[in-house]
Amino acid sequence: RCSVAAGDLPKTVQEMKTELLDILSGGNWDASRVEAAQRVEDLVEALIQGYKDMKMSDQEAQRLLEGKWQLLSTFTPGQAAANVFSLKSWQEYVFGKGPSPVQAAAFTNDAVQRVYQVLDLSVSPKRWYNVIDATPNGIICLEADLTSQDADVQFQWTGGQIIINRP
Repeated sequence: RCSVAAGDLPKTVQEMKTELLDILSGGNWDASRVEAAQRVEDLVEALIQGYKDMKMSDQEAQRLLEGKWQLLSTFTPGQAAANVFSLKSWQEYVFGKGPSPVQAAAFTNDAVQRVYQVLDLSVSPKRWYNVIDATPNGIICLEADLTSQDADVQFQWTGGQIIINRP
């Protein structure tokens, strides 16, 4: 799927979104992660620039961000995927800008059915919920306060809940 050269990006934001979703929703995403990672990074970078070029208002940008969506992938550009059992992954996540080992574990665990993110921008402080659906085994919900300045969104974890179903 990722045989197109990095310089040959689609022309429109919609075409970029379609290709990105096609790569990430493929059944073999985990198996092809190494080969697809650079293409995903290129598409994400081009999409970010495409949306910046639209020069939308803060209100319009917030309207597009608010709500619930299924998380298909998580990564930090130029870095390998995090590993929940790696001390280095945790150090990069806590003290640097590394990807989340918890989310990486969720994406590679067969028990996890879905991962969602929910932004509630109508409350103060604004809220971010990261929901990992591992039903029938359980559900994890991590919570954070959100702040935004210009195009940057920052979060501070504030808590969470775990629901475990016993057989």
